[in-house]
Amino acid sequence: PIVASLKGASALEDPLFRTLSSRRFSAIFNFGDSYSDTGSSSATFDRVPYSCNMTFFGKPSGRLCDGRLVIDFLAEKLGLPYLSAYLDAMAPEFKHGANFAVSGSTIKPVDGELYAHAANPLSLNIQLLQFRQFKQRVDELYKKDGNSMLKNRLPKPKVFSNALYTIDMGSNDINQLSAFSRDQANESLPQLAKYISQAIEELHGLGGRSFLIHNVGPIGCLPNNIENYNSDPKNLDEIGCVKFVNEMSQEFNELLKEKVSELRTKLQNSSLFYVDMYSAKYSLIRDANRNGFTDRRGYCCKDCKMYLIPLWMKHISSNETAGYKACNGPSKYISWDGVHFTEAANRWLADRIFGSSPYAISLKAAWGARSRLQVAVIAVVLVVGLTVFISVGARSREAFGSVKQCQIPAIYNFGDSNSDTGSVSAAFGRVPFPNGFSFFGKPSGRYCDGRLIIDFIAEKLRLPYLSAYLDSIGANFKHGADFAASGTTIQHVDGNLYGSGLNPLSLDVQLLQFETLKERASELYGKGNSMVNSQLPRPDEFSKALYVFDIGQNDIHHALTSTTLDKARKSIPELVNVLALAIETLYRGGARVFWVHNTGPIGCLPYLLVKNPPAAGSTDEAGCIKSYNEVAQEFNSQLKTRISNLRLHLNDSLLVYVDTYSAKYNLISEANTYGFIDPLGYCCKHSENTSLHCWSKATINGIVVHATACSNPTQYISWDSIHYTEAANKWVADRIVDGSLSDPPLSLPNLIQKTC
Repeated sequence: PIVASLKGASALEDPLFRTLSSRRFSAIFNFGDSYSDTGSSSATFDRVPYSCNMTFFGKPSGRLCDGRLVIDFLAEKLGLPYLSAYLDAMAPEFKHGANFAVSGSTIKPVDGELYAHAANPLSLNIQLLQFRQFKQRVDELYKKDGNSMLKNRLPKPKVFSNALYTIDMGSNDINQLSAFSRDQANESLPQLAKYISQAIEELHGLGGRSFLIHNVGPIGCLPNNIENYNSDPKNLDEIGCVKFVNEMSQEFNELLKEKVSELRTKLQNSSLFYVDMYSAKYSLIRDANRNGFTDRRGYCCKDCKMYLIPLWMKHISSNETAGYKACNGPSKYISWDGVHFTEAANRWLADRIFGSSPYAISLKAAWGARSRLQVAVIAVVLVVGLTVFISVGARSREAFGSVKQCQIPAIYNFGDSNSDTGSVSAAFGRVPFPNGFSFFGKPSGRYCDGRLIIDFIAEKLRLPYLSAYLDSIGANFKHGADFAASGTTIQHVDGNLYGSGLNPLSLDVQLLQFETLKERASELYGKGNSMVNSQLPRPDEFSKALYVFDIGQNDIHHALTSTTLDKARKSIPELVNVLALAIETLYRGGARVFWVHNTGPIGCLPYLLVKNPPAAGSTDEAGCIKSYNEVAQEFNSQLKTRISNLRLHLNDSLLVYVDTYSAKYNLISEANTYGFIDPLGYCCKHSENTSLHCWSKATINGIVVHATACSNPTQYISWDSIHYTEAANKWVADRIVDGSLSDPPLSLPNLIQKTC
């Protein structure tokens, strides 16, 4: 049987769709990898190229396929719109569910070793965190009277218990294990099945009651794997598939099936459907000709193998991806690119698994329904955007007044946690309370009690606060976007850096995200839909925008704490070079006005002073670690010189070097003068365990405990031992925007005049 339901009925005797449709699900929440990713990886790391999605969508849709996936056909059969990817913030529609699947992801949590072997960091545990945050934020919004239009884009809280939860992942885990010995692999398989079981239990605890669990397909039959193992025919079975890889898949599937059976007994108020995707796919491949397909070992898009190099590992420019060419008839092939299936194959699989139903809507009707939903969603965006912007403070609201002739229309920010307004919170787990409580009254995605320096810069320019690029709930990019992500670096993150705790959304990835936003904005803007225009920047305004950089602290911190001082200094030229190349890349794309922060006095961070108490004589008069600050100053000196050189050949640009180091050091060394206490202390902490961060959770006597804030954050410079309080951020912002610490010495108002 293809499907085992509660009663263990065969799909041929009792089609799964008949059972599912009787529930009349109002939403689908999907967790998975590239077989069901509808755009998260494309939005996060690099856009899927044009050749993909040519058959149905006619443009890149974020899917690694020429058209629709199995999850799309399931949505059609249930009469629901296609799922918006959770991390795609450009006009998403979550009323009928969300897709947390992401290409390259694994069941097993990703460590440095897995990341080095091409696993996507957004593994199942991270997707569950995303879902938990999504549900929390939906619940919060529905408890409020305002933002009614935003609610129309989100599911009602009761929908979560009446939704279908689908899980389709494990192929990447099996592929990874195929490189190990059979004994090693077999030892790992039970834990993978357990992770899936635990995920279902977690979703059940959050209200989920209906689950559709796909097992792993015969990945030994993927053309890509067959090519890799074809040197030894003994590895292949009677139809040419890699035997031991398929045997591993089958072993995992048996373990998974057992876990699902156990859960049926344990979660008796739930419906769990185990889908034997392996049998369906193997049958399709084995009988390819009879099923209407050609060579079962061939694939349509030969050139597409380049993008199978994980986009988070080795990035490809849009010029390189433009040359991908596919075959003329994808419907004749089972495999699209050697790994993923064609739309025709996905349709065959969906029909085989879900059967036919009188409730299934026609393809044209499905697309029309989606279009109508998109129009309805877009129709509320203008009001939503206005509501959101009005809520962010009086100074920010001024942006909606009359626009002066000289006005910077947008800000595009690249950076780390010092300027991240929500990307990491959206992608890797919500930044918890008490973060955000001083100004926003709730967690806002910022590692701060309130606003950041970038927020105060936006206020000074009479612009709204920047939406984080990966935050899909209530985002509006009309006046720019924030690509900054906490824990990121200037240098590209490899397995070693990821394993040490650094974020893979490094500067090169942020630049790719910007290019994706720019391309999609250009495609969508001016197509006769004024509501889309209300949340996207005008294409001609990218050249008039302000481009801000505030990044480098994590590079220096990692070098200082993992190597010698000498090696840390020697790493600086390459860091400066990468940052300069980023500026040049944006310049070639039309950017002309740059505002570049240097790095702050890292030796003054309370976190480093507490974690590595300095030896006697190693601190300066302010109590900061001298050698650390000297490395930061060397980075700043080289950065300033490089920016001066850039001005010589980017002669129609305006590059402003901003000395935030001096502002921050002055604040710390003269804290009492400026109304702050204990310059090396911090406000937010766990009183029972000071080794935990402000954003960490502790468990005391079985109770989850969050950090607590001091009674008056305005008295502190440091919020959490690493990041600054809102009060300190405002103080620094006031000092840097007047131009006294800039090269050339331009204030923000003068900068605006210079752009006229």
